Amino acid sequence: MKDSITVRPPIVEGLFYPSDPVELNEKIEYLLTKNQTTKVQSSQIIVPHGGWDFTGDYIATAFNTLSQREFTKVIIISNVHREFTDKIILPQSEYFGISDKKIKIDLDTIKSIKKVGKKVITSNIQHMEEHGIECVLPFIKYLYPDAKIVPILLGKTIVSLVRNLSNIINNIWDNKTLIVVSSNFSDFENREFSREAGEKSIQLIKEGKYSQIIEETRTNRLKTCGAGAIASLLLRGQYKNIIVKKEGLAQDTPLSGGKSTYYGAIIFEEQQEIE
Repeated sequence: MKDSITVRPPIVEGLFYPSDPVELNEKIEYLLTKNQTTKVQSSQIIVPHGGWDFTGDYIATAFNTLSQREFTKVIIISNVHREFTDKIILPQSEYFGISDKKIKIDLDTIKSIKKVGKKVITSNIQHMEEHGIECVLPFIKYLYPDAKIVPILLGKTIVSLVRNLSNIINNIWDNKTLIVVSSNFSDFENREFSREAGEKSIQLIKEGKYSQIIEETRTNRLKTCGAGAIASLLLRGQYKNIIVKKEGLAQDTPLSGGKSTYYGAIIFEEQQEIE
């Protein structure tokens, strides 16, 4: 019973990524090998969430972009899809499970967030319902096997939460910390509508227009899940350049019915070299 409380079990393994440990490692190695790219000094990336058959190339591209660096802590931020809340939600668990492994949550950092953050709650309920964080975890475990994670779910895209999250990140970040925002740039909609929505969102990100991102998401003119987390990174301003490594619509399938989601792999280049 205790283990079921302390470990948040996987909910989309076998659906979005392989459940078999050997197949999972082979899939990660395949995606990383397939999506080689030039390196950038960075500790902040945006990757999509969803089935790896559609998102895997984007996730691998983003991680491949990172210069060789040993991250000991990974902050993973996703949004709450299933309910509207004005809270920042931390897990009560001590681990996240993936395949046959567990990833340890940085409990000291969780305690620090609860001290400095406003509108912060701890709950396993929302974390058990959301897949945005889980989809990225196998890559993190493979690439940074000793790193601890800080899983954060963000509620509504509103100014107060965006500012609060930005302040939290500033308080817990150091040069051994990687920040991963899990976000798609459109809903699953008509392909042309999704393309237009995705390209608009990415353009606003490249221009650093966090206020517009917040307002257009609040008024439902922007369809970026994870918009609040992205706005928080832009508000921090701790980057020299924003690089879009890969973007596009998910591949069409016979079952997609002319609909698609717009994905991207985005890198926040560092302002200076980290020693």
